[in-house]
Amino acid sequence: MNPTLLLVVLVVFSFAISRLLSRYASRFAVSGIEYIFLGIILGPQLRPVILSAEALDKFAPLINLLLGLVGFLLGLRARSSLRPANVALGGSIASMALIGLVAAAAFALLETLIGAPPDAERFQFYSVLIGDNYLALEGSVDHLWLSLAIGCAAAVSSPVLIARVASLHRARGPILDLLLSYAKVSQLIAIAIFGGTLVWARAAESAGQTHLPITIWVAVTVGVGILLGLLFNLFIGRERDELRIYLAAVGTVTFASGTGSALGVSPLVVNLIAGFVVSFTSRHATRLETTLMPIRHPILVLLRIFAGALWAPVHGLLWLLAPAYVAVRIIVRWFTSWSSTWMVRKLPSVPRLGLGLVGQGGLAVAIALSFAQRFPEQAPIALTTILGGIILSDLWSYGAVRRILADAGETDAAIEPDSASASRTRTRSHRVLDGGDR
Repeated sequence: MNPTLLLVVLVVFSFAISRLLSRYASRFAVSGIEYIFLGIILGPQLRPVILSAEALDKFAPLINLLLGLVGFLLGLRARSSLRPANVALGGSIASMALIGLVAAAAFALLETLIGAPPDAERFQFYSVLIGDNYLALEGSVDHLWLSLAIGCAAAVSSPVLIARVASLHRARGPILDLLLSYAKVSQLIAIAIFGGTLVWARAAESAGQTHLPITIWVAVTVGVGILLGLLFNLFIGRERDELRIYLAAVGTVTFASGTGSALGVSPLVVNLIAGFVVSFTSRHATRLETTLMPIRHPILVLLRIFAGALWAPVHGLLWLLAPAYVAVRIIVRWFTSWSSTWMVRKLPSVPRLGLGLVGQGGLAVAIALSFAQRFPEQAPIALTTILGGIILSDLWSYGAVRRILADAGETDAAIEPDSASASRTRTRSHRVLDGGDR
């Protein structure tokens, strides 16, 4: 099929399915994993091939733009996502600990199952002298980047899935608020650390040519994002026309996506920084977020389709990575979420809180897709592990959220929704749902 015609069909499909879901499927929990399977069916792994490898290469700039829009929208929500401060602190602690623990487990599994070719670049992360013997623990640099990406994807939780369950069961209360806040913070932390991983990888790759330390690469990446956010404010000025604000945002995202790709880091990261700056400095931030949110779900539909199309099967014991990812993530998510509420004052302690944060949503797909673009040789392992984990997790995450809210007495089965607090919680849930991160 002609690539231009194929692109038009995919875009029309994504917008049409988004509208149908908003109108006719609002009473059902829709996770979005079906689009991943659709991408696999359309991709080069099956016959007939519709999204061929050549077509996917031509769509790479479009994928970068879609990733950039996701990052920019996430940055626009940063101001509201980081409130209240104690919840943001608890969510940050839980997410960072989860990334570290899952990445360590993934690294150990990759070293055990794959090892590394003799000519692969390796690094030492611990060494000790025992008597006359020198003991060094080392690993593959490629496995380090892959493990950190898997850890970042594992940290992502979907606030929309939680809000969908709350809307279906007319839930409200402090536990629901805590789940939503932890999920929003997890997305910010995951993208921030994922960006740091890619900057670190870029600095390591270019060390022989540019001799620039990682601090310079971090400064350049952050500086570009801040500059683009400030330029958006400068261009808009006192403008109130919605179309011009929208076009300025799309132009900013396009330029930031191209810059992120040129720097060798993800468009997700540069746009997250730009959106973060706009969120805190522009009076148009809320209006812009409202204007752009309707396109979020079609964007995530397309990203899921492209991720499925780019997937390639792994071999042998590497198929164990996806179920291992799910098992480790559930255990670590449960432990880190519970312990963070114990560490931070004035947070309700819920032992099973982490089980309500198992559903992942589209942002984890975006991380997997961005990593696959940056490291194509490791794309099969990354996509199989993360996409497989998302599919296995989302199959039961709806029921887990419902049980936690029911046990906390926050569903309509326990309390009649007649208070002002219930109204405010439902309003927050609907705002999250409008984002379309299904």
